Amino acid sequence: MKLLVCLLLALLAVPQILRAETLALPDEDIEGLLILHSRTLSRQFPRLVLDMPQTVLFAGDSIMEELGPVLAQMLAGKKNLKLVQAGRSSTGLCRPDFYDWPKAMRTFMRSEHPQTVVICIGTNDDQTVSDGGVRHQFISPRWQLAYRHKVEELINIIEEYGGASVWVSPPIMGPNALRPRVFAIREVIRQTCEARNVPFIDIWPTLADANGNFQYSLIAPGGKTITLRARDGVHIAPAGNKMLAKAVLPHLENMLQTSNPPDISTTEPEALPGQ
Repeated sequence: MKLLVCLLLALLAVPQILRAETLALPDEDIEGLLILHSRTLSRQFPRLVLDMPQTVLFAGDSIMEELGPVLAQMLAGKKNLKLVQAGRSSTGLCRPDFYDWPKAMRTFMRSEHPQTVVICIGTNDDQTVSDGGVRHQFISPRWQLAYRHKVEELINIIEEYGGASVWVSPPIMGPNALRPRVFAIREVIRQTCEARNVPFIDIWPTLADANGNFQYSLIAPGGKTITLRARDGVHIAPAGNKMLAKAVLPHLENMLQTSNPPDISTTEPEALPGQ
């Protein structure tokens, strides 16, 4: 009873313009009073908009650890955009004992509340994977199914918290032994995203030559040599990251345009009981 009296006194202190109609009848409960108060505000100020920033989370292994900041620079001019870097070197989906991405993703979803999560992962996953307590050898059919479950787990966690994921493929790999292994991982991710109707951006060919082969560098039209990759043939040089970011950016901007925060001025308030 004391709480109700205090609440009524606080509402009576609101300027007269905000109390253009009766806020609640004596026999209405507190919940009904708050709903009607919200309706009063929306009628008095029909253009009131909840201006909340969109949050984009960049997650994944060392490829995203380098690519994420470049994408953030390209998006720096966008208004109402919060960019969170969560790339973690040497991580993947096969070794939760080293870094547990499902657990980490839940933490990020709770703390940062991203609407969009951009994931690039897989270059460290050419190894055995556990599914239901059973380990499967790379790249057996059971491994592919188990890895698909890992990808779906992240998709499900993000959707559970109201977000949407977009997956970026690994880029083409330099070492001959590693290239087909990472390509096989890329295919599992691609097929899983297609089955779940989740966006998949294929950057595998972006840094390849005209014939689809790996290249450390390219020759610019002016004759200058541009280095694309680090010496290990896995990581990306600054110029290569800019090329990858330009390939990802249009897809990401399209997602951001179609996932704007709701305008509360157009939201119909819930009706009071009996109305």
